[in-house]
Amino acid sequence: MRNKILLNGLAGLLLLAAIPALQADEDATLYDRVRLAVSAEQQVSNDTLVAVLYVQTEGTNTAALANEVNRKMGWAIGQAKLADGVKSQTLDYRTNPIYRKQVLTGWRVRQSLRLESNDSTKLSDLIGTLQKQLAVESISYQVSSAARKVAQDEL
Repeated sequence: MRNKILLNGLAGLLLLAAIPALQADEDATLYDRVRLAVSAEQQVSNDTLVAVLYVQTEGTNTAALANEVNRKMGWAIGQAKLADGVKSQTLDYRTNPIYRKQVLTGWRVRQSLRLESNDSTKLSDLIGTLQKQLAVESISYQVSSAARKVAQDEL
């Protein structure tokens, strides 16, 4: 028992003796280090209007639903191509089951279209036209990549 106490006491003394050495090693690695932090910011106006529209149908015949969505989206893409200065991109196309009381009752088919333009009047007119067959999901302004690059170069 006495040997155990002596052994534990000796181990404790060795640990205490190692603490200053560890601290000295920590202090030694801290010299000759330089840490710089720089930040700059600039106010940049939103110059691009972005709109996301979608077409969605529900029913029991997935082929008929897909045809309807494809027809309406094809019309919308055609209208977007007629508008100069408007970029268009189709987004997700989804077919999801519809359940009522854990029983499959139908299908929901949906596809989205993203529109972007620096000419908000032209894009607003196009959105008005497209709302004949599509619904608006979101409309927002953002900074164009060209304006962002100019601002970054100035900084």
